[in-house]
Amino acid sequence: MSDDPAAAHTAPPPTQTDAPPPAAPLADAAARLHEIPDYLEYWLTAKLNQLRLWFRKLRRAVYLSFLLLIAVATAVAASVFLLCRGVAEALGALVGRPWLGDLLTGIVLLTVLALAVPFAMARTARISKLNTLAAYERRRRRHREKHGTDVHERARNKQNHD
Repeated sequence: MSDDPAAAHTAPPPTQTDAPPPAAPLADAAARLHEIPDYLEYWLTAKLNQLRLWFRKLRRAVYLSFLLLIAVATAVAASVFLLCRGVAEALGALVGRPWLGDLLTGIVLLTVLALAVPFAMARTARISKLNTLAAYERRRRRHREKHGTDVHERARNKQNHD
């Protein structure tokens, strides 16, 4: 290389023969476009298999829950039967007539059920009503915090302005 500044201006710029042409990335992307449906099919298949597995696990859980419910109900029924049978035999031995023990046990059991079922239903209805009212109150509080007013205040203000 020479030290002459004029020679530096007249020399041609170096060329890069190994640099890709400007259209090479686009050509590479275009060549890979045909792979998109395969990737999409692969992804959809994996998601479908994941959903099938979830349903299989859900079905298994439902079956096991049902079997557990049957087992518990059977155990409770057997326990209640044995308890009632024991009470009936004890009452029968106490009064001297086995059939009277069965009859008295049946009457006591039906009386307890006749008193307990309406009480339990009323209690369940009361608890449900209280839970619903609490949920509405929480919703009303959130609305008041978010908007500065609630439904009841807006209704009162509308009635006062009408």
